[in-house]
Amino acid sequence: SSDLSYQDTRNKNLLNTGYEARMLNGWTANIRVCLSKEFTFRINLIQMYKKSMSEYFPKQDYKIMNLSGEPSLSWQPSNKYRISIRWMYSNKENRNGEVNEKAFKNQAGSELRYNILSKGSFSAKINYINIKFAYPENTPIAYEMIEGLKPGDNVVWNISFQQNLSEYLQMIFLYDGRSSPGSKIIHTGSVQLRAYF
Repeated sequence: SSDLSYQDTRNKNLLNTGYEARMLNGWTANIRVCLSKEFTFRINLIQMYKKSMSEYFPKQDYKIMNLSGEPSLSWQPSNKYRISIRWMYSNKENRNGEVNEKAFKNQAGSELRYNILSKGSFSAKINYINIKFAYPENTPIAYEMIEGLKPGDNVVWNISFQQNLSEYLQMIFLYDGRSSPGSKIIHTGSVQLRAYF
């Protein structure tokens, strides 16, 4: 199966410091091939254009073109288990101003999901991300291009556990971790309790 989608989102806010405008548009193509009853191959191709403009802070303006591809392979022997491995390459270029910052990202990762019908689910993800970005890191443009990470070797992981306590009550445990060059490991955890009426 395959699908092709086009996205165009625009907004403009009037603030005390003038207006701020943001735009996001581009194409996404998804292709899925069932290699067998248990194995599925997918590939996502993205061409996205992101623009931000500020009336009084022109140094924060950017026009970023993002080209990326992400193939993945999933093994699902039953409705309970699924294991996926994926790789992604992304090329971003800021086409605003004189510097024309560029960021190249290689990401490899895996995901494990375990579902128990009407009881809950468990998932774990880990991603190794290598970023090449030879420009100052403490700018809004850099934050957008390297997505809050740092140039070099980064590792990001996530664990989530969802438990249905009753027909109307659900408990969710979330844990995220991140390791970046020159920074301490960051751990973030949260617990959510949801009630359905």
